Amino acid sequence: MYKNETSIKKREKKNHLLGIPFSNIDLQTALNLVGEILDQTIHSNLFFINAHCINTSYSNIEYKKALQKASIIFPDGSGVSYACKMLGGSLTENLNGTDLFPHFCSLFSEKNKSIYLLGAKPGTVERLEEWIENHYPSLNVVGKQHGYFPDSKTDAIIDQINQSGADILFVAFGVPKQEIWISQNEHKLNTILNIAVGGLFDFYGKNVSRAPFFMRKLGIEWIWRLIQEPTRMW
Repeated sequence: MYKNETSIKKREKKNHLLGIPFSNIDLQTALNLVGEILDQTIHSNLFFINAHCINTSYSNIEYKKALQKASIIFPDGSGVSYACKMLGGSLTENLNGTDLFPHFCSLFSEKNKSIYLLGAKPGTVERLEEWIENHYPSLNVVGKQHGYFPDSKTDAIIDQINQSGADILFVAFGVPKQEIWISQNEHKLNTILNIAVGGLFDFYGKNVSRAPFFMRKLGIEWIWRLIQEPTRMW
């Protein structure tokens, strides 16, 4: 399962922000990259970075190390775009996880890959599974578990994930917990691809509504989130 990633990484267009590498590519190239990883069964972690993530990595060394060793990092939001411009470049495309999720569902369904959903509050993951069943009925969800469990249950949950036979694991614990958790436990997981997705479960589980399209296009969905959840998001 642990194959050499050199052939894929050579074809990626990489940028760096404060020592964090990310793939500065368009949507189709991003999907092709993920598809190639699945085809070659390369064990990989896929993370996303926005301005908050970059700031957090500056003060949280463990989180920064998890980002630096990730196979793929996609850019999310206007903060990354502005940073690219400040460094004399440009962001090819905003590749946030919430917008990518339907594309991932289509891709994983086409490739007959199974997924496991881990994270969010009790009840949310069930509503997300229902959304997937309604929109992508051929995508096989082989297991689910909310994110409110004690550390003492981690090994038992990893056993459940492995026993499910899942190819892809979605983890929604929030930054930086989800990336650190994946990085610490990836050697125990049999999955091909582990994806840290932040608040994605809340969006598709109908806990939080998406911003209007023009705000998402401009990369300022964080303003919408701040309006909805001012105490938590501030």
